[in-house]
Amino acid sequence: MCIISANKYEQKLIKNGDFIVKNENCNERDNTNNPIWLYLIFKLVENEWDNYRKIAYENVDNQELFEYFDSIFNNDFREIVIEKGTKLYRARQIKSNNEVELGLNDLNFEKFRDYYEEFKKFNDTNNNQMLNFGEILFFLNGINYHDNKISEKIKDLLSQLKQLQFVGFKKNECGVPPRKFRNENRLSNKDDEYLYLSFDVHTALSEMRPTISQKYSIAECQTVSMLKILNLHDYSAYDVFSKISCLINKISQPNTDNDSSFYAITQKLSHYIRKNGFDGITYKSAIVDKGINLLLFNADNVEFINSKIYQVKNVDVKYEKLFSI
Repeated sequence: MCIISANKYEQKLIKNGDFIVKNENCNERDNTNNPIWLYLIFKLVENEWDNYRKIAYENVDNQELFEYFDSIFNNDFREIVIEKGTKLYRARQIKSNNEVELGLNDLNFEKFRDYYEEFKKFNDTNNNQMLNFGEILFFLNGINYHDNKISEKIKDLLSQLKQLQFVGFKKNECGVPPRKFRNENRLSNKDDEYLYLSFDVHTALSEMRPTISQKYSIAECQTVSMLKILNLHDYSAYDVFSKISCLINKISQPNTDNDSSFYAITQKLSHYIRKNGFDGITYKSAIVDKGINLLLFNADNVEFINSKIYQVKNVDVKYEKLFSI
């Protein structure tokens, strides 16, 4: 039986980028079902990643980091192909101060002028100016209005609303935001014009960490050409002993401590992957089990075709108790 203790193993990198734990009492790769053995492999790889995270934050020279990334992949890039016309989604929060700027004023307000006094009493601060159409819509959506005439007009409004392609942020606002509005993100810094997307509405919305009653604009887009994407969401695509299979979860790990250095290494990783000829990266959602996100290096690889307004009705958290004592 091979038993590995923390003070009795050494780290060895072999040719294909795998880690082997060697012990005086066991051969390489034996006892692969030993959970302690496997745990030590993962910890070795994760500890090395954390050490290079510090290097990524403190050192602007990419050479050392890129050599480390070479050792992770060793040219064993597992790519997936996204076909032309694939639907993808992007969510943006509608904040309280911009609910009035959602493209709703494109609707025909003329037929509502005779009901201006009716709406006016709900807004004493409008200074005798016509209420913004977006304000009216959100107001009417939240009450049970019984006036038959208004109800018919609301039905007409909703009919118009369904015909609009972009209800929410307009088409030119759905893509990469201007630099002044960008943050330091998981796979991009403020200078990177990268686009974050999800493969379904639920994942896109969940990635926003929503709370009940918040409103979001969900934009739908489709790819305009076939894309070559690096698979970083599915560790089963790689050898179980490879470095990268150990790091799939680390790449998707959230920055729960708001550490300014946390994303430095994954930002450099995306630069490395782009340099190797990929159009983007898939990575696991940290919020939705089996949810998959996509980072595109070039936002022109998709075309936005519509956006709709969604309101969060419930946030469901699934959990289990550990150590049932």
